[in-house]
Amino acid sequence: MEPAHIASKAHDDALVWVKLHQVEKEENSVQVEDGFSPKYWKKPPFGFVKCNIGTSWSPHSRHSGSSWIIMDFRGKALVHSRRALIDMGSGLEADIASLSWAIEDVLRLRWNKVVFEISSRRLWEALKKPSSAPALSQATSDLLISLNRLSQYQIELVPLSCNTVAEEIAKSVVRDNRLQSYVAQGGPSWLSNIILVEAN
Repeated sequence: MEPAHIASKAHDDALVWVKLHQVEKEENSVQVEDGFSPKYWKKPPFGFVKCNIGTSWSPHSRHSGSSWIIMDFRGKALVHSRRALIDMGSGLEADIASLSWAIEDVLRLRWNKVVFEISSRRLWEALKKPSSAPALSQATSDLLISLNRLSQYQIELVPLSCNTVAEEIAKSVVRDNRLQSYVAQGGPSWLSNIILVEAN
């Protein structure tokens, strides 16, 4: 059996497994929205946190900046993180790696009810139809399995206007060569004005 077929089968099995387990949670979970949400950042429902994810990929260096920022239902920035991803073969590979990293960090930080917001349509399409990117189907399968470790989650595709803070942090990695990874409480001070506007 060819490796591509094995990866495709593994992904299909993972998708079925995730969908079956989500049916059990459907009564308590937030419904996934297909397509763009409102044009401005919106607070998550009470009891949830929102994790905005940013990615900035450079085709020249093949490096990517990744970031996430978590805010509560009041719009308060709780924690954010930044990291550099090296040797990413495509923007989609960087997007998948960024979302996977954010999910793992959210699980490590013990948040269990999370709304994830992404602005990458190519990632959105890959999550909806993994066969569209067969070379990355295993990574997508692993991502979906990790998501199911959360008790309730939602993934939304949002315009960049809803994802400004995370995108700016990610861009700073590639633009300013900030390769040092970190996790910090609150939001970055240089973006505090944007965070305050979003919270209101």
